[in-house]
Amino acid sequence: MVSLVLWVTKFLVRQRLLFASFIVIWIVGMAITICLIGRTDDGKSKYPETTAVLYNAGQRNLQLSHSLTKAKAMKYCNPYNSISLWQEGKVPSSNFTLEAVAIMVRHGERMPLRRVRNQHLLGCRQPPSTTSPLSSKKSPLHSFISHITKHPLLPLKNIFATIATHPNQSNCAEGQLTWDGVVQHVNMGASLHDAYHTGPWRLLPDDWDARSVKLYSTVFSRTYQSALAFLYSFLPKFSFDRLHLVPSRDINFCMGPHCACPQLKTYERLFTRKTKLMLKNHLAVVQLLGTLGEVLSPQGNNSEFVAPRPIMDGLMGFVCQRKPLPCADHHCATMEHVGNVISYVDWEGRQLSQDLSFRRSSILKAHYLLARIHRGLRDFMEALGFDDGTIPPYASRIVLEAYSNARKE
Repeated sequence: MVSLVLWVTKFLVRQRLLFASFIVIWIVGMAITICLIGRTDDGKSKYPETTAVLYNAGQRNLQLSHSLTKAKAMKYCNPYNSISLWQEGKVPSSNFTLEAVAIMVRHGERMPLRRVRNQHLLGCRQPPSTTSPLSSKKSPLHSFISHITKHPLLPLKNIFATIATHPNQSNCAEGQLTWDGVVQHVNMGASLHDAYHTGPWRLLPDDWDARSVKLYSTVFSRTYQSALAFLYSFLPKFSFDRLHLVPSRDINFCMGPHCACPQLKTYERLFTRKTKLMLKNHLAVVQLLGTLGEVLSPQGNNSEFVAPRPIMDGLMGFVCQRKPLPCADHHCATMEHVGNVISYVDWEGRQLSQDLSFRRSSILKAHYLLARIHRGLRDFMEALGFDDGTIPPYASRIVLEAYSNARKE
């Protein structure tokens, strides 16, 4: 798991000095344990009811169960045209002053973390054409593509100077961000810019400087590229020269010399043992994972694809990029298989959300968030008690806002 953290500070002078901070935490490569709805041999439906089908399955003649499975899978993909504002910045400005905003965001769509069969069908793809309706001349995406493609590297004084600023189809390896992932973050940044930099709040002025914005990022290209895409459309009057980027080689963003936590490792061993026992008790799932592991593995063995999460990750690469699911000599992956794996991952996640060792490990991992540096959405959600066990979709977010009233309370 990898992530990044952005700090933005704004100073206001009224009766006293007010301090407003903006934190963005990017979650990349969420290696989270999450899994299914129950035993696959249960007589009940394998698919939970949904309040709405958020995404068109694309074929009206599909059976309802297949349509719901497709909709559930696409909800995880979180297509860029579905990203919009919810309740951000909706507090009445006449009664309150915005003091701080914390935004935790997962990275965008990426390639599978492991090499898969038929990987030649997948790719980071090309940037949207600047003449397409998606990137009109006045859109943030058009401006971002025009600027970022002229700067393959940035002249920074750290390891980020060696990391590409945007995806490259000719060098698209496992785990790298796709251009759809870029568009997700440009759209999200533009939406949150409207919430916090227009209207009454004005979180940052147009002439913000490097002391006001500090970005912490793990040294993974998908994290760094996601950050640049988001910041470009989020910050007013974006400038590469004004960015302060701080690399972190620790996935929990521990910046000090004392990062070892033996108790955390103990908790992780306990809930890892529990996930193995739960899977062992679902023989039909074990058999399905064995079949899908052979289908996904380029060599036809399942040594790289055994656990539910890597298998889900490999399958979702094809689903999110809308490519045919792979086939081996005697088996093919199907959307029904995808639905079963997602359901098991969700179910297992719900069991873990009630597990004491998992909750305690999440609180320990969220320590750096509480100290304004954090690792991931799932740990933060669990620490606050609203984790439902499901894996956060690509480019999903949690937003916390802090306000004061006229009495500065």
